[in-house]
Amino acid sequence: MNHLNKHFDQSPEARRKQLQGRISTLEFNLGTAVKHGLPVQMDEVREDLVLMISEFAGGKVDIGEQDRHALFSSRDMTTVLAKTPYLALTDVLIYIPRGMRGTMKDTAIGLLGMAKTMEDVGSLVLAPLVKYTAEITENPALLERPFPLKDNVDLYAVTKDLERLYHSNSETVQAQYGKVITRNRDWVDIAKLNETIQGTLSKERLDDLITKHTRVRELAKLLDNVLQEANADMSASADTVSKYVEYVNYAAGCLSTYGLINSRAIAFNVALADNLERLKKIAD
Repeated sequence: MNHLNKHFDQSPEARRKQLQGRISTLEFNLGTAVKHGLPVQMDEVREDLVLMISEFAGGKVDIGEQDRHALFSSRDMTTVLAKTPYLALTDVLIYIPRGMRGTMKDTAIGLLGMAKTMEDVGSLVLAPLVKYTAEITENPALLERPFPLKDNVDLYAVTKDLERLYHSNSETVQAQYGKVITRNRDWVDIAKLNETIQGTLSKERLDDLITKHTRVRELAKLLDNVLQEANADMSASADTVSKYVEYVNYAAGCLSTYGLINSRAIAFNVALADNLERLKKIAD
């Protein structure tokens, strides 16, 4: 494991550059082998393969804040707005999640859809990766067989939804009430949607992701030892190893996207609570 220790002793930026270079070379070599129908020698790709898996599981799990803030309640907002008609608020600046494009209600609907898509990343993406990697450590010859895992979470759809709902480079955190709230009673629907969003991205799910993420790192170390001890002439299917690499990249993308959706959800709930305080002052 000396090659892994040396890698993780470097600065994050140096690690990132080294990893990008080595993985690009690995993917190119695997692609060439697949194109020509050739096997790969595991002693030639072992270090880069294990390095990639270890890097995926080597750092802090960037899946957003874990502490859930107190849920926004529409009851207090309804009481506040009973004193203030909609037309009196249309030009008032209220808080919005950073970069929000549309209305608060439309954003809540979109967030809920993305949360529902991402809620089972642990069971649909990480659990299969843990299981397959564990099976390889017990039987490296599985790398000679077709790769069995599928992309069960539609990351492309979530990415498009994020682009639709948020300006990626915007620093805007306020907007006129009338542009983001269609009618005062929307707050009731927004509160219900928000409650479902926060429940979907629960702390229990975050804990489960961390547990599975940690297990992948443990298995990466074991896999390195197993492949070192394997027959030096051991070959594997280039297509299988290539798809394994792709799946690890995919799993990393799922974790990153889960973290982004989780952060967006928390920011949405915070904006709701901040608006309650702001509108209370106006009503008083």
